[in-house]
Amino acid sequence: MAGIGFELRRMLHGDRGITARLQALLTATMVTAGPWLITMLALVLVSVIGGAGLSPGENDVFRTLITYTFAASMVTVGAVQMPMTRYLADLLHDRQYDKILPAFVVATGCIGVCQTVIGIVFGYAVGLDDSEVLVTTALYVAVSLNWLAMAWLTVIREHARILGAFVVGLSTVVATTWLLGDRHGIFGPLAAYAAGQGLTFLLLAGLIGRALEHGSKCTMAIFGCVLKYPRLLAVGFCYSAGIWIDKAVFWWTDGVAIAPLLQHHPLYDSSCFLAYLTIIPALALNLIVLETRFYERYRRFYASLTQGQPLEEIEWQRAEMNETLREGAITLLRWQGLFTVLAICFAPQILAWLDMPDGILRTFRMACLGAFFQVFLLITILVLLYFDLQRRALIAAASFLILNGGLAWLTVTSGYATYGAGYAVAGFVSLAFAWLSLQQALPKLEYMALTRAALSR
Repeated sequence: MAGIGFELRRMLHGDRGITARLQALLTATMVTAGPWLITMLALVLVSVIGGAGLSPGENDVFRTLITYTFAASMVTVGAVQMPMTRYLADLLHDRQYDKILPAFVVATGCIGVCQTVIGIVFGYAVGLDDSEVLVTTALYVAVSLNWLAMAWLTVIREHARILGAFVVGLSTVVATTWLLGDRHGIFGPLAAYAAGQGLTFLLLAGLIGRALEHGSKCTMAIFGCVLKYPRLLAVGFCYSAGIWIDKAVFWWTDGVAIAPLLQHHPLYDSSCFLAYLTIIPALALNLIVLETRFYERYRRFYASLTQGQPLEEIEWQRAEMNETLREGAITLLRWQGLFTVLAICFAPQILAWLDMPDGILRTFRMACLGAFFQVFLLITILVLLYFDLQRRALIAAASFLILNGGLAWLTVTSGYATYGAGYAVAGFVSLAFAWLSLQQALPKLEYMALTRAALSR
């Protein structure tokens, strides 16, 4: 929250015109969901431009490799992203600005090496040839590093250039696909997608390098945060794995095998991926509306605690913070609720426009509902982490992982009519628990904060 969120809010509510407001919303979308959104758009564009010459089997392999790449990168990087973000927040709080860029360099190098090894091992295990292993690994590393860069992008305010980096990346996918065509089998579209993701990361890394101070030497201190905050590591892993556990259950219990270690479930995968696009408004508005306004009140409340203000002032600041949180949540519910309801109501028209089979209609509607609960679960977990309620956040994330996996297996065994219902129920129950846990903690924030401070001395 150190930079771009406040800049985007000024653009959205200032007198800069409709173009600036549109740019603010698009930038917020990319900062929160850039790699994922490019994945969705690239799959569509590559299929249209470069997929016509691929055989049905090659097209399935290409799409499944993209899906696995995206899932594995999200789970592995998502696990370390939360403790690393906490490390960055600590550096900002202590005004150690010269250590932020070295931390990015070290994290990029270490994660890049680890993901390269994973990509190569997986590529050969699947049975790809040397060139396909090379390009698949490059794609996997690029997507992983783009996820990593998301944490550092919130520190800088280069909103126009951030948006431009993602636009250039997507344009590169389209141009490279058109140039390579279908002459090289799945290598062509994989190379196109890897080139777009790789160029996006290079542009984002350049922005981060120019915007942050150069000074301190590179150290491995950023990885100490993983040991210091093991619950944050667990929260990141459980939430990220929870997003994909239901897909994995469908793949390996009711899916179609297309190559060694490659399974997919076309009906369920398509329904969920389309449903994820409906929650983009909540992700973007959370950055601009909720977190910035709530963060300001949050800082004032804890400042009143640390500065020894009278009890009446502390309670008033807490009430103001809670009211801001409530108003922000209502705003998000209204806008995201509108998009979800529209997606459910106009699902037949949307699927017909995308030339999707009618058989996924019921599953798509349930997936839209599940995605709605999931995005508000994420926001609630983030608010719990603002108050350092790591245990409650971990229970909420772990419950989502367990419920989504268990209910997915139950729906698979129950038949097509229940597909997607497990995902929706898991999201709803986990969200209800997280929200009730937050409501129980809000009246006791002063006591909890002061007790934690006393125990740490």
